[in-house]
Amino acid sequence: MIRLVAPTNDPNPWYRIWLDSMTLGLEMEGEDVELSTRPGPEISVLTRYQTYALLGEMPPRSAVLVEHATYSPTVLGVEPFDYDQPAIAAIAATSPSMATYIGHGARWIGFPYWNRRLLWPLGPRRRMVVFPQRIEEDNQPFVAVQMALELLTRGWAVTFATPTPPDEARYPVSSWRAQGIDVQQLDQAGLFRLLCEAEYAVSTTSHGSMITALYEAHLLGCKVIAPKGSGPRPPFSDAFLEGYPALAPGAAIEMIERGDDPEVDDDAFSPRACARRLLEIISDVRDQ
Repeated sequence: MIRLVAPTNDPNPWYRIWLDSMTLGLEMEGEDVELSTRPGPEISVLTRYQTYALLGEMPPRSAVLVEHATYSPTVLGVEPFDYDQPAIAAIAATSPSMATYIGHGARWIGFPYWNRRLLWPLGPRRRMVVFPQRIEEDNQPFVAVQMALELLTRGWAVTFATPTPPDEARYPVSSWRAQGIDVQQLDQAGLFRLLCEAEYAVSTTSHGSMITALYEAHLLGCKVIAPKGSGPRPPFSDAFLEGYPALAPGAAIEMIERGDDPEVDDDAFSPRACARRLLEIISDVRDQ
């Protein structure tokens, strides 16, 4: 039995995809899975940083922590976090570079992804680039705008596809639209339809981890361009095997103009492969 401890109110849709996909992968590996908001008497997998508050009531070496993204307070260091607490037996991270960044013996498992809503027909592609990300500081919107304006001069249509309303008091969205950038707030179905038409999807995140939206774009037939950190530093985009240096966004434009089609490590998103790596960590903890 594998106990996955989840928060009751995480608002992020990607987390629900992670939880469902990891459950699927574990079941494919023949494991029974128990979802709970509380840890059990033996090993429990704390699947989100909100559950780390339970560590103080857990027995020594009974918790496997899952760290998903660099914007988790524990990874950002916004709130000092003690990874040496007695209850922590192991740490699982979404990418190898993130595991190195965290230290404390962290190991990578990937980001399991399965979504039945991705069964869309793939049609002809337009000369279009989509930035599928929120318009907020951690995604460097002004860097995205600079890239978009250059792409427009080269004959590309550009769309900023955001799942949340942009803060127009903070960002000059009307000016961006006036210069030819299409800015749309889209639900998941709308985003998937758009990605079925676009040739490229690009991210400008400064500290995302698996950049799930780019993987969705990849599955829907887009070529994907991800920023790469310097060494074990964010953004942790290891699963996108080629990308542009995060500090040199102009390189992304050249990749698009050349028609580059960077490879994606699908194994890093495979529910079964990710579950198998998590089970290896749990097995090692039980053997200690």
